Amino acid sequence: MKYFPKSQIIPNKYTDGGELQYKKSKNPYKGYYYETSNGKKYTGKNPQIGSNIELEPLVDPINFTPILSQPGLVSSILDVDRAYGRDQNIPFEGAYFSLPYASKPIPTELDIKIGEYTRYFCKKTNEPLIFEVNKSTFDRVKFKSTKTVYQLYEAISIQWLINLNGYNKVSPTSQENNQITVESINAKIVAKAEKDNKWYGFTNYFKNNFGSPI
Repeated sequence: MKYFPKSQIIPNKYTDGGELQYKKSKNPYKGYYYETSNGKKYTGKNPQIGSNIELEPLVDPINFTPILSQPGLVSSILDVDRAYGRDQNIPFEGAYFSLPYASKPIPTELDIKIGEYTRYFCKKTNEPLIFEVNKSTFDRVKFKSTKTVYQLYEAISIQWLINLNGYNKVSPTSQENNQITVESINAKIVAKAEKDNKWYGFTNYFKNNFGSPI
C-alpha cells in the first residue's frame, strides 16, 4: 500500500476509458483512480482502496503524440492552458479539468462489412495541434462536458472509407466507381472537412495516408 498525505492526492476520480493505460503493460484502463500532487495516477479510489498500479495517459501507438503523452508533461500543459484560459476569461480555478488524449479507435467487423466508420479529431483553439481521439473524448469536447477543458479545443468527426462496399450508395454509376479509390475519396473527405471547419493543416496531419486503417 502506498502512502500519501491527504493534501497530496485527488481521490475518487473515474475514467470510462479512452484516457489512461497501465504504465507497464500499456493496456487501456477503465475505472477509479487517484492522482498525486506530482501528476502521477494510480488505480483505486485512493491509496487505501485498490491495487495502486501506476497509470499513464493513453497514447496512439501508430501516430504517437509526444506532447500529450510524455510522462510529466500533462501538468505543465494544463498550467499553460490555465494561463491562456484566464486571458480568455475561462473559469479554471477551483476545479479539476482533464485534457483530451490521443487515441485511435479500431474499426469493428460491422464497420468493415459496411465499408466505412467514423473517426474523431480534436484541435487546440490557440495553436495548430491536431490529434485523433475516441468517441467519448469527442463527446466531452463537442458537448462541453464540465469534466474536460472543452473551452480550449474544437472537435469534429468524419466518415472514413475502409473499402468500397458501400460506395454505390454515393456513386451509382459503374463508370464513376471504376475511377475512384478508397484513398481518393478519403482525401476529398479530409479536404472538405479542413475547408468547412477552417482546420488548416488537417490534410497534412494524415501525411498522405488516406487508405484503409486495417
